[in-house]
Amino acid sequence: MIGSSLLSGNISVISILNLIAGAMIISLFMTQISILCFPVGINSIGIRSSTYQMFHWHHTIAWHDIQQVKSQNIIGLRHLIASDSKNHQIYVPLYLSKQRQFEQELKDLSGDSNPLAKAL
Repeated sequence: MIGSSLLSGNISVISILNLIAGAMIISLFMTQISILCFPVGINSIGIRSSTYQMFHWHHTIAWHDIQQVKSQNIIGLRHLIASDSKNHQIYVPLYLSKQRQFEQELKDLSGDSNPLAKAL
């Protein structure tokens, strides 16, 4: 039905709403997968996360090694990407259920002058 509507040039409102609803469901599913598969942890040493690299399943960047932080939206969800001098990257999600608590703990552990703490 949707395919024939698109081919004929007639796109109905219901077709568009179905596409939007489907995209929202897929993005929610992918968000849950990313949270389960790529968790982020912080401790007194630095920030640790699973990575997308084939042979390094977990990577830690020490607080003092964080050199650059940039912001990026992935499927409409804001992330900070922290990287070190070796270009290791850790994606930090900014949509956690306890976001304020996470941010406060990160600032306490890293210090207020840390680039990641400043980016929050």
